[in-house]
Amino acid sequence: MLPRLLVRLRSGALAVLAAATAGLIPAATAAAAPAEASSAASAAYCERDLGSWFYCSRTVPDPEVAEKPPEAAGSTKEDEELARFETFKAELDRASKLAVWNPTPENVERFFVLQRAALNQSSLFSDQYRRLVWGRPDLDYSLKRPVSELGKRDWAETRQADRELFLRKISRDVGVFYVFRANCSPCKVFSPIMRDFANRYALTVRGVSVDGSENAYISNAFVDHGQLRSWGIENPATPSILLFQSSSVDPASGAARPTRVRLSDDRVVEVAPCLKPQGCLTYIGAGVMAQDDIVERIYVMLATRPGEDY
Repeated sequence: MLPRLLVRLRSGALAVLAAATAGLIPAATAAAAPAEASSAASAAYCERDLGSWFYCSRTVPDPEVAEKPPEAAGSTKEDEELARFETFKAELDRASKLAVWNPTPENVERFFVLQRAALNQSSLFSDQYRRLVWGRPDLDYSLKRPVSELGKRDWAETRQADRELFLRKISRDVGVFYVFRANCSPCKVFSPIMRDFANRYALTVRGVSVDGSENAYISNAFVDHGQLRSWGIENPATPSILLFQSSSVDPASGAARPTRVRLSDDRVVEVAPCLKPQGCLTYIGAGVMAQDDIVERIYVMLATRPGEDY
């Protein structure tokens, strides 16, 4: 058995030598990575059937040449402050749970001290925040939305006047469809509001009866025979208001005609265009609403962009 094993080993060694001389094992690769080649040869040798007279010893890489993990980048002052904050937050949370679960005098006192420290830090932040706003009018949001009683009153009156002025100036290009039905209790409350709304703003209000009933407050109502469905309004809610806007597209050029409205403070707003040749019909609300609420919704839909009026 031993002679045959020796023959097999010698044959294997000759085969490896022949492969190396034939260029199957590039000399440059072997010279560049001797450790990897030795490890691969050792692994191949250990996988063979060596019988009971031989054993293999796998090559262990030198710990000095083993790949070292990348060193952590140096922490900045901000990193240290964030770490302190996370530590404090964890201590406060732990103290809170211990004080609730086991309210001994020591646990309650520890939580109280940490909570007091958190409140002091919050007060410091609040004081720094207001001092910054006082000295930086460009950061003061109260200039856009006042918080004082006098400021809020003046702001609300000016805002309402601008809404009404806007609605009167675009009244030729927009109209309102009021959808109702006979067995609708809120419709009985909302119908006189819609009549007064039409009289106040000289705005065209057409009633739409979904069940063929008449309305004592809306004289120019018509019965819906599929007209709303043709506009994409399926199963309309009652009562509800639909805003109609004439097309802004110039038939000759195909471009949208801009419409601008000057408000009381000489601020100019541009009306959102309707790009459909037949006009645009959209919901602006359902249920009973106040007149001022209707005006506000029309203004927001036509004169502001999302996120602008905040």
